Amino acid sequence: MIPYTGLRKVPRMDLAQEVPLVLPLTIHVEPTSICNFNCSFCPVSLPTYSEDTGGAQHMTMGLYSKILSDLLPMGRIRSLKLYMVGEPFLNPHLVEMVEAARMLDIAERIEITTNGSLVSGDVVDPLLHSGLDYLRFSIYATGETQITRNVRNVVKRRNELGLAKPYICVKYIGRTQKEIDKFLQTYEGVGDEQIVEPLGNWGDTIVLAEASKKEVCPFIFYMLGIKANGDVLPCCIDWKASMKLGNVKEQSIKEIWDGAPRARIVEAHLERNRRNLPVCISCTLPKTTPDDLESLTLDEYERRSAVKLADEVFGI
Repeated sequence: MIPYTGLRKVPRMDLAQEVPLVLPLTIHVEPTSICNFNCSFCPVSLPTYSEDTGGAQHMTMGLYSKILSDLLPMGRIRSLKLYMVGEPFLNPHLVEMVEAARMLDIAERIEITTNGSLVSGDVVDPLLHSGLDYLRFSIYATGETQITRNVRNVVKRRNELGLAKPYICVKYIGRTQKEIDKFLQTYEGVGDEQIVEPLGNWGDTIVLAEASKKEVCPFIFYMLGIKANGDVLPCCIDWKASMKLGNVKEQSIKEIWDGAPRARIVEAHLERNRRNLPVCISCTLPKTTPDDLESLTLDEYERRSAVKLADEVFGI
């Protein structure tokens, strides 16, 4: 399998030439808004987190099934990421969610990022057989812990079963070089790949790093985030749903993707006004992608949109 860090090195679509897209390439679906950790660089640590997110809740299988039903006629997406803010394995139906998406061939790849605390015991074998492509362990302690042992056990069991996937990646949010060195020492040979990622910002609520200098964020042109309560967001960073596009309980994903709220956000970016948007003002996410839409103008985007609409409606 392609290493996780290699996914952005394979030949990519030239977004600047291809947008607007008829469907998203990546969708984050949040299995739960609940987390059993309280990391200082995550929105869960904020005192108003529960209030701001509408209360702690798991996504129901009924709502998840509706999401898959919406996606099926739109076409196969590139990646379905079953995580956002909460800890995915707290939802007892997580493995079932992976299996359903794989059975329907919703996405080229299915990914989960977890803190790893619950990836043990009876969940391991069903998870390994579910059709999951990438499993990322997000590590918050640099020394040997139960999570280290969980990672080792999952890799060992996968290999015992003779399975090629999921590809198992261990990542750490780098702060000091001493911590990074300790993490790399502890996790050397643990998992298929070890990654150090920089601190990032969560909109304008948790600001830990310098914002991206890009004027146009590529992610809003190919991504959606769907919260546990069904709220749809322009990207995975908008944990408060400050720029809510709609709710999948009330609209189809296609209607939301093509809808006016999303169009207004795209327009703001193409007019180089993204810093007037609360979630975008301090965002670091654009720094993480090689995609570049800095040369794209609103006039050109609207021209292409009109052509694609005519093609969709009249078949011309």
